[in-house]
Amino acid sequence: MLIIGNNYKVLTNRLLPKKKKERIWEVDFLRCLPIILVILYHICYDLNSLPLVITNYSDLIEDHKNLADFVKFCTSITNNTFINYYLVSFFGGVFLFVCGISTELSKNNIKRGILLSLGGLVISLGSWLASYILDDDLFICFGVINLMGLVILIYSLVELFFKKVLKKEISSFSCLTLGILIFLIGNILNQIGYKNSYGLFTHWPVDVYYGGPIKMYEKNPWSFILSALGYYGNVVDWWPIFPFAGVILVGIAFGKVLYGKEKKTKFPKVNKKIVEPFCFIGRHTLLIYLLHQFVIVLILAAILLPMGAKVQWLSA
Repeated sequence: MLIIGNNYKVLTNRLLPKKKKERIWEVDFLRCLPIILVILYHICYDLNSLPLVITNYSDLIEDHKNLADFVKFCTSITNNTFINYYLVSFFGGVFLFVCGISTELSKNNIKRGILLSLGGLVISLGSWLASYILDDDLFICFGVINLMGLVILIYSLVELFFKKVLKKEISSFSCLTLGILIFLIGNILNQIGYKNSYGLFTHWPVDVYYGGPIKMYEKNPWSFILSALGYYGNVVDWWPIFPFAGVILVGIAFGKVLYGKEKKTKFPKVNKKIVEPFCFIGRHTLLIYLLHQFVIVLILAAILLPMGAKVQWLSA
């Protein structure tokens, strides 16, 4: 009877649906704010780029004063030194730091690394296509998604080696030390050069280009690697390994210390109904990042075309 009873329990446990593991809500919440700011910034950036794509831009803003005022406001945002130097770097750093914590919490970093790498490839190909359509250099060689995918993929392989071969976990101290070292090396190398007038970063002793430049990458494929390391700049979306991979590794170290093996929220008493909309956004940041520019362009087209805007490649 005891054997039958035990078998019955095993069978019922297998048949009953497993209780879904509760997510650590604060990680999703922290990931939400940077992606919202990215969307708002890109709206301003796209409006600032209207003269590149609308052939009758001068006539359009002359006939629509409200549009002219809004575009002027967006231009002030995209050209603001404080925003470009400090806020973009800070909130981008928060995004990468939370990415590191999520890497420690994830059960399948190889899958995450591959998905992010594919997402980064889609962004690079899309920006390459946009460069030719708009006849402007908007190519993103090594953006934030490319960085996250590469670092997570490398970390997942190293983690697998530690577990299967060395039979131990990667320590938080190792991640923290390596992360700080990469961050410091990147900043020291950046200070060797000079500050470029385009904006976001100081850099090694080469120019920081607007967009790539795409022709340089076409002539010399090795330029992709140099851009990933931080040697060639790209002010459109550029988050090189030195120093920004260090931020992800520091996030991994904090994830190990804060959540350990239990992996439970540190704020269990928070009202989940209040934070859930933000957490929902935070859970789908990759999809939002991949689609948001396309959605912004569609919305702008739906607004501007009825106002009489003539798009360069449509009116040719």
